[in-house]
Amino acid sequence: MSKDPAGRKQKGVKKGKVKRQYTPFKVESVNFDGYRCGSSDFLPTTATSSPIAVVRSSPIVGGRSEPIPLARILPIEVDYPLLGVDALKLYMTLTRVDSLYRVVCNINGQILTTQDCMGFRPTGYICNMAVLFATNVMMHNERKLHDRVQRIIMNPMYTDWLLHDSNKRIANRRVWKLSDYNTFFCSSLVGMEDILSAEFLFAPIVHGDHWWCYCVNLKTMEFFVFDSLGHSRNNRTRIDNYIARNMELFLCILLNCESKNKPSFEVLGVDTPIQPNGHDCGVLVLKFIEMWDGVSKFNGKALPDYTNEELQLIRQKFVCDWVLHEDNVLRDEVIKHYDLLLKK
Repeated sequence: MSKDPAGRKQKGVKKGKVKRQYTPFKVESVNFDGYRCGSSDFLPTTATSSPIAVVRSSPIVGGRSEPIPLARILPIEVDYPLLGVDALKLYMTLTRVDSLYRVVCNINGQILTTQDCMGFRPTGYICNMAVLFATNVMMHNERKLHDRVQRIIMNPMYTDWLLHDSNKRIANRRVWKLSDYNTFFCSSLVGMEDILSAEFLFAPIVHGDHWWCYCVNLKTMEFFVFDSLGHSRNNRTRIDNYIARNMELFLCILLNCESKNKPSFEVLGVDTPIQPNGHDCGVLVLKFIEMWDGVSKFNGKALPDYTNEELQLIRQKFVCDWVLHEDNVLRDEVIKHYDLLLKK
């Protein structure tokens, strides 16, 4: 039974299937060398997609399409002279959305897969496993270079657990012990004793599809928050305070101090450039952890005011640096499997 335009029911009338209509698009394709290689009209269907090329399109109206800015993949200028690897092909191959699952990095037991790399594609969203891998590699590099880790980074699952815990009734919340915190540190890289002599303790967080980061200056016992969307977002104050109180507790237990002498953190917002798009928050968090030394040296801000093109290049460099890392035991296998050597 259906209704006529006046809203009256009609008997014996079968509802017809609605045929899905697709709007044709003008597709701009980018080749492996990073430059536009052509354009064509494309009519999507339920069975077609364009996973390989990086595309931006505009609807065809009245037989003509209006051009829109192309999200370019910039050619990577990375120095790997001994390897002779096509770094741009490496990046585009491993970040394809249809790339088959494969482990492409194993650095000190830290694993990166093609699924993790996919978030580093242009306009992609970085997952927590990729952030975990990236931060552990940062600590691995620092220990290898200096025989110690001064910038200790907690597993993103730590802040995720706190988010869930903060939504419970007080009576049902976890009673934290020192052993509970061990879960959120990579035991092959840092131990609890390393925190006592470190300079910074970072805690990245993702919530509502947005990454930001907390940092304790362990020398001054100050608590900072880095957020590339600013510091006036709804609901973040409650999260800030809950995480600050838990990190106070952690350091109090670690330092074996009495409760009356435990650290007392005021949440201090780091002056941060606002991200120029809706997808690079994770990239900016990784750069903040990598670069920030407690001093806002970029015109009073924690980071440079990156452009979209610069952030895209950072994405590419992250992936290439990890896969071609000298400690990646899978490096040669990946280069051979994906045929990444430059052709002479």
